[in-house]
Amino acid sequence: MVKQGKNFFRISNRDEKGRYEIKGNKIRARYGHSVDVDLDYDENTLPELYYGASREEVDILLEKGIRPVKQRYVHLSTSVDKAREVAKIHTEDPVLLVINAEEARTTGLYCYQLPKTLSLPMRSA
Repeated sequence: MVKQGKNFFRISNRDEKGRYEIKGNKIRARYGHSVDVDLDYDENTLPELYYGASREEVDILLEKGIRPVKQRYVHLSTSVDKAREVAKIHTEDPVLLVINAEEARTTGLYCYQLPKTLSLPMRSA
């Protein structure tokens, strides 16, 4: 049992995407949750965030908004390069949407700032 626990910590420490967080002797996923999880990350303060999409998705996203599909949160990128990299997983010719995060905050939509290059939007209570 101890050996398996050490493997989890080893995986976490080697993960380049920063998907896991270690606090004391506990490990948790930073993002990608499909169930309600209390997140205690700092608020994102960047004025702009980015979302990469396929050309086929753009009109729908602009009309209906960017919404999570299988997870609890939409993953927004903090840089153009990261948004393009993530979008290229799904499409060869991505379109990047610029999210006015500063304006979103004035409407009550806040974003968690995760380590690395992700930000997760959340509506204030």
